[in-house]
Amino acid sequence: MAVEITRRDMSAGELRAKAARQMLAIALVLKGAKVCLLEALAESSNPSALRLHPSLTEFYRAKTSGLAATLSTRRPSSRPSKRYAA
Repeated sequence: MAVEITRRDMSAGELRAKAARQMLAIALVLKGAKVCLLEALAESSNPSALRLHPSLTEFYRAKTSGLAATLSTRRPSSRPSKRYAA
């Protein structure tokens, strides 16, 4: 949707008013779309089940084991960080 609000023969106040009217029109269209979507959701008798990727458990297991391995092999620094230094 193209919005044309810059014209040389309009004052700044007129430009703001025109922009406000166009934004209101867009808001009304979006509100109507929201109402339609909410009605469609209310009319559906059976909400669709959440679909997850088949290998999500393996992916999560690999990420958490990698994190655990990284955390167990890291050695704390012998120097205090600058953030907590007195």
